[in-house]
Parts: sequence; structure tokens; C-alpha cells
Amino acid sequence: MPADKQRRILPLFEHLTSLTRAVLPPEERDASLRKLGRLPRGTLFSCYHTEHLIESQELFATLHAAKDFE
Repeated sequence: MPADKQRRILPLFEHLTSLTRAVLPPEERDASLRKLGRLPRGTLFSCYHTEHLIESQELFATLHAAKDFE
């Protein structure tokens, strides 16, 4: 089961450097992700920046707790 989840979530991380101007409507956003997104669009992630690391830990916790990815 964990390997299946990993295969399904991997595509989410494949084009992280490609920026999009599209904005997801609020009604389509997951409520648990509303507190995330403090980093400005286009910011390069570094685990050496505390703010980046905290946000990545919160995102991991949200994705790990998800019952499904639909």
C-alpha cells in the first residue's frame, strides 16, 4: 500500500520549477492546506531555511494523513 501511494504522489513533484499563473478556486481547495503556502510563488526551496522546512513538514503531515488522493 505505501508504494502505491508513493507512485501516485510522485507526479505532484515532477514539475515543481514550472510556474503557473492559474489560481485554484477556493471551493476546490482542501481546508487542511489553507494554512500552507506562505512561501511566495517562484521561491526556490531549501531545507536550510527554517520557514521552508516548517512548511514542508506541514505539507508532509497533511499528505501523510490523507485517506486518499482523489
